[in-house]
Amino acid sequence: MSLVRIYTTSDISPTVSLYGGAGDYEMILRYLDGWYSTPDAKVKLTERASGDGAHDVSAEDIIYGTRTIVVDYRILTDSRTRLLAHEGSLLSLAHQQVRFRVTDDDSDLFASGYVDSAVKDKSQQNLARQTETGTLTIICPRPERLAWSPLQSQLFPVSAVQGGLRYSTVHRLVSAWTGAANASTSTLSQGGTVVATNLVTSPKPLAAGWAQSAVTMTDTPDGLAVSAQNDNADEYAGNAKIPCNPDTTYHIVADLVRSDGPTNSNGPLFAYESDAHDRILATHMRIGGSGRGVLQADFTTTPTTSSISIRLYAPLDVTQQTVWRHIGLYTAADWNAMQSLGIDWFDGDSYPVPTGKGLSYPLNYGTGGVASNVALLLNQGSSKAFPVLTVTGPFPNGVQVQWGGNALQYDGAIGAVPLILDSRSQTASMGGVDVSRNLSRRDFPVVPANGSVSLRLMSAGTGWVTAVCRDTYI
Repeated sequence: MSLVRIYTTSDISPTVSLYGGAGDYEMILRYLDGWYSTPDAKVKLTERASGDGAHDVSAEDIIYGTRTIVVDYRILTDSRTRLLAHEGSLLSLAHQQVRFRVTDDDSDLFASGYVDSAVKDKSQQNLARQTETGTLTIICPRPERLAWSPLQSQLFPVSAVQGGLRYSTVHRLVSAWTGAANASTSTLSQGGTVVATNLVTSPKPLAAGWAQSAVTMTDTPDGLAVSAQNDNADEYAGNAKIPCNPDTTYHIVADLVRSDGPTNSNGPLFAYESDAHDRILATHMRIGGSGRGVLQADFTTTPTTSSISIRLYAPLDVTQQTVWRHIGLYTAADWNAMQSLGIDWFDGDSYPVPTGKGLSYPLNYGTGGVASNVALLLNQGSSKAFPVLTVTGPFPNGVQVQWGGNALQYDGAIGAVPLILDSRSQTASMGGVDVSRNLSRRDFPVVPANGSVSLRLMSAGTGWVTAVCRDTYI
């Protein structure tokens, strides 16, 4: 069943979550319209002067209008205070751009827009339960539904060194354990400086590094498989208490590779904060939602928090499993530093290569216009995708990216402020300021439906280009 999450553009955690599946939820999805359908087409037909019908329409002329999403919801709580809190979350979406995300059995997509209306239908009060129903309408000027998890690649520049292939250490990353492997925190360093620390001591994870709570844990090639020993019970794999700082924002992330069925309502990913006396101060339930995929959220610890504990829940059915890999807990500052390098997880032994393939070092091939790196952008969706290129300097003479016999070229110097090249709006911006006037060639890359595009960086410099592309659907 669908899980709907609505984010403001600046938030990592959803402002509103509506659950369409079984479970004891306070925010319930009753009806979803305008998501699993196309908007109205904007095709202009020219009727034939003689003969039946209209003139043929080319595929490029088949375009669609604004997407309108209608959500019917129910709020069901034990207290008036909780009902008003959820109602306030819905109303807080006004005057903001939002991302509307729908996670279903085999898809995780989102669209961007704004709240057109939030209309309360009925509200009933009694001593036992508080309930309210209503309708939320979202207008998406851009009708495409985009994959929540993007494909991200990096291109490194032409070397200023003549001739041959050499390994540069400018952007080299190194991960290491701070103590025993799979039993200590791990660090990610660049040029000898620690960029981030993963506070989870068994981030792979392995059964030996996680405690049992009436579950069976099995190390598999896909990750840690967790299954319950009793039906319909509160059973999970838990980690040791992770020391942390009070009044600090942390980012938790876990890759739920497989989930055979629903878990306890707290899960599948759950964390709680404790003080020095092991008293629980705060709980963070259903982190990232209830579906499989990359589950993540930010939270800020209380003024007296001294440790954080993580739980990986098993399904309620003993015959089913959840399978986990790549667990991470970082300070928000460390997470942001990782994201700028294209890294979303690491342990002391490894980290994902930012380009998604090949060597982890930037390779320099000499001057003379030979590209130092090529990135392949894929789009497995049913509609063409518009990549976003972020150019991180310095590139003193600008940057040129070639693709399919075309070229996108920016002639201005690129320094500390990144250059954003948006293929959909066909604009260039720096620090929120439009600098499109410096574009001398405007062939922005577009990835066809179920297709690919190869990008080639042709410029000299010591920065890099990050290309982000998402599977795109109408």
